[in-house]
Amino acid sequence: MRTACGRAILDDLAVRQDEEVIAVLNRGDTFTVIGRHDNKFQVRLDDGREGFVHTGGVSLDDGGEPLPAGDRYSTGSSVVRVAYAYRGARYRSGGSSASGFDCSGFVKFVYASHGIKLPHSSRAMFNYGTPVAKSNLKPGDLVFFSYGRRGISHVGIYAGSGKFIHASTHSTGVRVDSLNSYHRRYVGARRL
Repeated sequence: MRTACGRAILDDLAVRQDEEVIAVLNRGDTFTVIGRHDNKFQVRLDDGREGFVHTGGVSLDDGGEPLPAGDRYSTGSSVVRVAYAYRGARYRSGGSSASGFDCSGFVKFVYASHGIKLPHSSRAMFNYGTPVAKSNLKPGDLVFFSYGRRGISHVGIYAGSGKFIHASTHSTGVRVDSLNSYHRRYVGARRL
């Protein structure tokens, strides 16, 4: 069986056997990834215990033997996994933590988990990275929108398959939407 080194990118990441939590990992804790089942990695802890963790809380490192090519993740895909881990989180104006996000606070928080610092402003984020054509979007790219004549006023993370994840409104929180449903507001995209 092939393995990879894994690293927790979130605090309070539960390791489970069946429904029981057998350990709680914090950001930076390492372990061995020994398999994947749907949206969970099977892991072996340093003390030999084995369990499962949600893929959204894990970054695969270069150590260990490589997993098969289909299981290796780029930074963009890893960013999307972390973003999905917060789907359903509440919207909070000015928020940039798991207790509540606004659009740029959500993007800032997700990218910070990968060591990338961004400003807490969608307009300022538009000056980071390199421009990407809509037809060349890849998971993890930032997508920008405008409401009215205010210029750039909203940002999300492209998730692939024509969808993006963003902190939307007070009533919906962090959610996934079709990029096509926002086509009139779409301004552009950036790759970090």
